[in-house]
Amino acid sequence: MKKYAFIALAFALAVAGSARAQAIKTADHAGLDKILTKIFGDNNSFTADMVTTETVHDESTTIPGKIASSPGAIRTELDLGNGTSPRMKPENTARLKTMGLDQTVEIRRFDKNISYFLYPNLSAYVETPLQNADAKPDTAFKVKITELGKETIDSHPCIKNKVVVTDDQGNNYETTVWNATNLKQFPLKIEIASAARTSTYALSNVKMGKPDATLFEVPANYKKYASQQSVTFEQMKKQMGSNALHVTSAPPTNHP
Repeated sequence: MKKYAFIALAFALAVAGSARAQAIKTADHAGLDKILTKIFGDNNSFTADMVTTETVHDESTTIPGKIASSPGAIRTELDLGNGTSPRMKPENTARLKTMGLDQTVEIRRFDKNISYFLYPNLSAYVETPLQNADAKPDTAFKVKITELGKETIDSHPCIKNKVVVTDDQGNNYETTVWNATNLKQFPLKIEIASAARTSTYALSNVKMGKPDATLFEVPANYKKYASQQSVTFEQMKKQMGSNALHVTSAPPTNHP
């Protein structure tokens, strides 16, 4: 029984990790942060709720969360415990909550070229260099916007635009963006589609203005770990040790 519990737990963590990785991975190229900067334009100081939906081969994973942005920094929060995925069973979601791995935060400090990955329920964090620290400057990217129509999102009138960002090597990165005309063209919805996957980011309850600076700092009482894997494995060992106390040997089965 302990073996099967371990397998189920490992599977739950794999699905959750994959879901989160997809949720924050909008394209496979250097300079992604620069492209998102172009999409948000002058709207670089705000807080909002955010729902991320990843659709791969007709299977959709949806994760609620929050986002906060300030010049030089961005914070994304994901609530895996309240996400939905066809591969995530309720009992596996419950295990994530028990282990404290269901709430995650990533703080990207472009001014320091550092990324912090936080586990608020565990008061734990991991620090890594930003992958795109050496990306091209803003001037290397050009933007072409084509209006596709008009729609309303959460009572906000929006212009649906095709946004094509082209770098200095001629590479094009296409997104569909719904810009709210009554929120200084703020992008309330961003959709990035490829042959195999569609990523959609829906923002709501937008509050314009510079967020509290503490949102972009690691709390002083958090423990630093070498990697996300080390945090996960430590919690897995604790969980399996706890489960072992409740496991009883099943009586032998006599087969004819």
